[in-house]
Amino acid sequence: MPTSRAPRASERRLIELVTAHGPLTRAELTELSGIPRRTVSGAAARLLTRGLLTEDGTSGHAPDRPRTGGGRGPAARALRLPGAPRDACVVLITHEDIALCHVGVDGDRRSPVVREPFRWWTCADLATEIERLLASTTRSPVSQVIVGFPQPYRQGHGVTFLEQGVPRYYGIDAYPSWLSGDPAAVLTSRLGVPARVENLINLAALGEASAGAARDLHSVLYLRLGDIVAGAVVVQGRVLRGSLGVAGEIGHIRVDPNGMLCACGGRGCLGTVANARHLLEVLRPRYGEDLDLFDVVALAVQGEQTVRHVLTDLGRTVGMAVAGGLLMLNPEAVVIDPVLGPATAPVIDGFLAAVHRTMPANVARALTVVPGMRQEDAALLGGSALAGRARR
Repeated sequence: MPTSRAPRASERRLIELVTAHGPLTRAELTELSGIPRRTVSGAAARLLTRGLLTEDGTSGHAPDRPRTGGGRGPAARALRLPGAPRDACVVLITHEDIALCHVGVDGDRRSPVVREPFRWWTCADLATEIERLLASTTRSPVSQVIVGFPQPYRQGHGVTFLEQGVPRYYGIDAYPSWLSGDPAAVLTSRLGVPARVENLINLAALGEASAGAARDLHSVLYLRLGDIVAGAVVVQGRVLRGSLGVAGEIGHIRVDPNGMLCACGGRGCLGTVANARHLLEVLRPRYGEDLDLFDVVALAVQGEQTVRHVLTDLGRTVGMAVAGGLLMLNPEAVVIDPVLGPATAPVIDGFLAAVHRTMPANVARALTVVPGMRQEDAALLGGSALAGRARR
């Protein structure tokens, strides 16, 4: 009986998965497809022989899936579509701008960072903005797009705080319509490649865990302190998101029931009393109404004791608020985003003072607190890791 050259059902399924997720190892294909391992191996061999798939030495690591297996053996080889683009595009959205960069399989940048002023809460169509930025680059097509968004994000649903949030916190009457669902599905359809949306802080934490200050550590708490207050947790190379995507969001720990209104809809969240606005309100009566965050950093570096004391208090306030969580998690390290540059040191001092005051002595002594890299650098590495490009 002649052998049919049409793909069998198992082969079609492998092609579908590689098309949807990008490069995947045989172990990942087995997990995603539910097909027996021997069947996957046979189907992969036939597809390779016929040139319908190609193979390289880079691990696939499907988005949001742990690498399968372990041990000291060689890195698993990934199967990909012939001629499929290998670069990923990482889009980083902050409260001030939007930045885009192509990254390679090794985490290196394949293009300069393109950046523009951006206010996500007034953007009518995020897909259009990303399409426009992609078109402005000269790079070849990408395999997938990773978007870092500056809000707690629940995979498959969208922004967590949308239903109870306060749009007027951002000076608008309502959130843009694309936030009413999960933007990832719309982006995938519009951009023609798999798209993934992730909390920006989670991306930065993943970058530190995969290639930064927390590399090779079992568990880490990542904190951004100074301009805003935010956090993320990574354990064994995976971001802990929680059931609603708010795991690690220390900025919404309530510390003052009668405090300021927060964007989450509550009052007195840590993020309302340990941020840049609060720092400036405390320091401007002494140093002038024109004082900004850059001036605060400069004064701290010059040894201005009042400024350094205020920064130490910021670290202490955060340390007191998260000490219970630190004891429950017991991470190997806390990595603090050095958004304040050399002025990060007094913040760390205050944080450590609070930790040693409120936690068991042996636990506090075992905790390492270190500054990390710039959030953008860390988030680009995290986006690359999430896309499966930095995994070997």
